Amino acid sequence: MTLSTGQIGRHYPCDPDAERPGGRLDDAMDLVHEQISGAWETAHAILEEELATEPFIGLQAVANEFLGLAGYYSLADFGDGNTRIRSYTESAANALVGRLQAARQPAGGSAVTMIIEDDQYQVPGIGGRQPGPAASDFVSALSLGLITRDPRLLAFLVGTADRPGFPLPDAHDYATLWALGWQQLHSGAAGVRDTLRAAWSAAADSSDEYAVLCAAPAIRALDYAATGSAAEFNTAIAEALQQHRKFWGTPERCLAPVGFVSWHLLGLAGFAADRGLPVTVESGYLPPALLDRGWTIPFAEEIIVRPRVTHDDQGHPLYPLRLGIDGLWELLPQ
Repeated sequence: MTLSTGQIGRHYPCDPDAERPGGRLDDAMDLVHEQISGAWETAHAILEEELATEPFIGLQAVANEFLGLAGYYSLADFGDGNTRIRSYTESAANALVGRLQAARQPAGGSAVTMIIEDDQYQVPGIGGRQPGPAASDFVSALSLGLITRDPRLLAFLVGTADRPGFPLPDAHDYATLWALGWQQLHSGAAGVRDTLRAAWSAAADSSDEYAVLCAAPAIRALDYAATGSAAEFNTAIAEALQQHRKFWGTPERCLAPVGFVSWHLLGLAGFAADRGLPVTVESGYLPPALLDRGWTIPFAEEIIVRPRVTHDDQGHPLYPLRLGIDGLWELLPQ
């Protein structure tokens, strides 16, 4: 992938010249180190204690903690940073998709199997116990699925030749139209650009600041990715990154780790790059450790192409999973 010298800088604490109430970069990085330990402990406490009783809430909280960890590790070299940011992103992706899978599985039915940080977790089905997930949950899960390039997650979300994707609400809000646009783009539906333009209009006209500054620019960039226009796509990505910085760079949000990476734009950039649409914008919001698809290839080759392999070439254990016909992961016999 060729990147130009055009750059979109991240907001504070990534900018050493920026000021904020109470300190500068060195003070913020001290806080980052403290928060890393707390986030990891919180995520694992939820995994061990809350999934059986409140899986829908618990999995969202787990994903938030792992996304925060990935955000922290994207800031600087903490030692083995690439491995950790990738592992935490994969864990968040599995948690968010597992949440959607649990919502589809009837309460009392088979449990959903997830692997997070090399450990297996069983999550009970919660379908029918509460309102289904929102379309925004789908968009968030899909963004991480695109970043990890995990074919099992993507098959569940956007479908395959013989299986429909995750069912979306029958609504016309921007999040639902955004999600539908992704599914239509995947399936090659003729109306995808009309859907995405309607999604952009709904987001841009919203009274919600996140919709205007973050969602609408990301949807516009997706629209240009659908046309295959490299120049328009990269201009839209650059503008969307600037708006992301505007939203997350405010004093009340600047230290929120979820804003250190633009997850929706990173998923879109990876999607575009994998399909030959060059990404010519550099930004800390798009960590190269996650943008380059090469890190996902061993996972795809070992588990998807050769699902019965139990260990990789270095002797590390692999988990032979497949996406079953009911949309749930299932362990293959050893």
